[in-house]
This record gives sequence, structure tokens and C-alpha cells, in this order.
Amino acid sequence: MTVTDKATAGPLADVIFDVPYCSVSQYYEYYGDAPAPSVYGLSCVWQTFEVGRRLEESGLGPVRYLVDGRHVAAVTTTADGMDVYDPYLLHLEPLRLRRADAGPNGTVTAVQEAAPLRTTAQGGSAPGRVRAVWTPERNRLRLEYTRFSPRRGHHVVSRMFTFATDRVLGAVPPPAEVVRPLLLHPEQNNLSVRVVDRDLGMHELVYPLAGGAPVRAQDLLTRDNDGRWARHGRRDFDAVLGAMAGTLAVSTRELVDFVLGGVDIYRRVAPADLDIAAYSLEDE
Repeated sequence: MTVTDKATAGPLADVIFDVPYCSVSQYYEYYGDAPAPSVYGLSCVWQTFEVGRRLEESGLGPVRYLVDGRHVAAVTTTADGMDVYDPYLLHLEPLRLRRADAGPNGTVTAVQEAAPLRTTAQGGSAPGRVRAVWTPERNRLRLEYTRFSPRRGHHVVSRMFTFATDRVLGAVPPPAEVVRPLLLHPEQNNLSVRVVDRDLGMHELVYPLAGGAPVRAQDLLTRDNDGRWARHGRRDFDAVLGAMAGTLAVSTRELVDFVLGGVDIYRRVAPADLDIAAYSLEDE
């Protein structure tokens, strides 16, 4: 079953559809007065924990969590390899890696289609892709996520992570004293909510953090399924915001207030001298 079937189901797909990626939520939980409403989703690491919980609940565990910096992927072990689950990379089926499939250089490769589902200039379907490369002898796993760029006319690398497969996360979730400093890492240059609907349309609401200006709705941005940015106040901004609110079953005002509230918390707790990179606004 592929992304283009639009019918994929299972713990991984269900989390991608029902537990949106949301880098805002953990600021409410770890620095705010109360956890964020669950409807808005979870950060990438907590999305992965949720996939792992569902896997174990359905008898597909035990689950191990591999770590690359601030990112985590879930892994289940098989007799001849492993299955990899990373909801942040939007593949709806696990990456199944088996030693029996190793090439002449000893590496094992698996590829799965992923959201978003975009349309080429010729009218064809262009899903994203996740490629896993496992080198058992070196205890290394690399995950590479590419998605189709309408502007360039081909797939481009969006994210890449490398894991040591013999090192796993000890505590799930990690203690608060470990999590809080990670939330203030300078690579966190925006807060956002990303929604994938059941037709594999992907929409994002983003607040860039660089600059330290007062928090205001006018600085919000949206990105549509084809990777095009829109600023607050434009018709295309309103269209994406409305689509997201409809998928989440909240009002547009509630969605905006949620993100701005998270930015308020961030501004309150982030060090004044934190050097945050500018956020890229280049259309995909």
C-alpha cells in the first residue's frame, strides 16, 4: 500500500493524521501553566513516543528509540533486522530493513513514499520519499527525507538524520531537566503546527522566532501543500489557515491564539542573547 492509495492505516499513519506535528505544544507543557490541548498535536519526539506506545499496545513491541541530537526515531527489532518509524518524516508505512537484503557493500536500503502528495507540471502525482540506509557492521542508520519541489521540478532533500543503532534513549520521556534546555536550542528558529489531512494535503502555520520583536499575529506565515508561503492578511494565508482549522476542528482564532500563546511563553523563557538564525521564506 502506497501514499497514492490514500488508504494507509496503522499506528504510524494514524499518528501522522491524528496527532499533528506541533513544535508549540512542549512549551506549554514544560514552561507554561498547563499542557497544550491535545488537538494541536505534539513535537516530533513526542509524536514518535506516541507511535511507540501504539505499537506496544497493539503487540508489535518492544520499541527502542534511537537518537540523533534533538530527534528520535522508533525501532522494532525482527529476527533479521528492524522496522523504523519516524512520523516527523511523514512516511505512512514502516521502513523494513532486513539483513538478507544487504547489497555487496553490506548496507541495507528501504524506501517508502511519504506526504505531501504534490502535482508535477505534467499533472502527475509526486509524493515525498523516505530512504533508510542501514549499515549493520557499523551500527549506523541514516534516514533521508525528500519531497517534490514544484519550483525546481524535482525532489530535494528536506531532512536527514543519522543514528547509532547501538545507542538508545534511556528514559521515555526524558526528565524535564533534560527537555527544557533542548527546547531553547538556537536551531529552534520557529514555532509551528503542521497538519496532514486524509487526502495527504499538508499545511503549516509558522511563527519565525528570530528578531525578538513583540509577538503579533501579523508575523504569522502559512505554507500550502505545494510549499508556497503566504503572509498574514493575504487571501492565500486565510485559505491555508481555514483548511488547517477545519482539519483540527477548531476555529481559526483558536489556532492563531494557540500559536501566539506558545510564542509568548518562548519569549518569556528564552535567553536574551540567544542567537537564532533567520527563517527561510523560499517557496519550494
